[in-house]
Amino acid sequence: MFVCSSGTKELICLEPRGRSFGIKVRRKLDGYARGLAYSKGFYFVGQSESRQVSRSRGTNNLPEDTVCQNAKIYVLNHDLSMFGHEINISTYGAEIYDIHYLPQSFQLPAKI
Repeated sequence: MFVCSSGTKELICLEPRGRSFGIKVRRKLDGYARGLAYSKGFYFVGQSESRQVSRSRGTNNLPEDTVCQNAKIYVLNHDLSMFGHEINISTYGAEIYDIHYLPQSFQLPAKI
C-alpha cells in the first residue's frame, strides 16, 4: 500500500505486519506528493508546487513552507530509489491532483 503524504512531502510504502501495516520505505520529495501510477517497473509520483497562500488557513505560507517551485513527476525504480529522471510540468500548471496509467490500447473518443 502506498500513501502520497502532502503534509510530510513524501511517498510512503506500507507493508503488512500481522494484523496491521508498518512503514517499509519513505521517499522524501521536494514538495507536495500528489498522485501515483505504476507501469513497466517504474513508479510515477506527482509533485505540486508549494503554495504561496494556504488554502486551509487563507494566510501566507512561511518561506520554509514554499520550498518547491516546480510541479513535476518523479520517475522512481521499483524500490522507490530515484531513477534519475524528473519531468517538469510547470508550464502546464502548478498543481497535480492525480496520475493515471493508461494502457497503450486506450483510445480517446473522437469527440469529447
